[in-house]
Amino acid sequence: MTDIVDLPRMPASSTFLWVFRRDHDLLEISHDGSNEPTTLFVSRSTGEQQVFRFDNHTALTTFQASFTDHLLHAGWRFVEFRPERRSGLDRRLTPRDTPNRRRFTTVLPFRPRQED
Repeated sequence: MTDIVDLPRMPASSTFLWVFRRDHDLLEISHDGSNEPTTLFVSRSTGEQQVFRFDNHTALTTFQASFTDHLLHAGWRFVEFRPERRSGLDRRLTPRDTPNRRRFTTVLPFRPRQED
């Protein structure tokens, strides 16, 4: 059985990173955390690396969304996003008094807004 190899990290102070896995192969998609990133990095655990440059952030996100969709249809599985932005304890692990986690306030009847 082949071990999963750690991928080299892209040098950036604030990097957004999506990690995908298929069998023992990892693939990372990353871009810097600036407001308008225009460079997308793709790295595989096999050592392959690609850099995609775009004219604007919209073009980058459009490409990334279609590339991610392609990966999922090709058998890759999304496994991680960094940086972890949740804080505190995972509320899903909190013991409950009843099996129904919904509270009364979440099932109140819907009332459409009144138009002025």
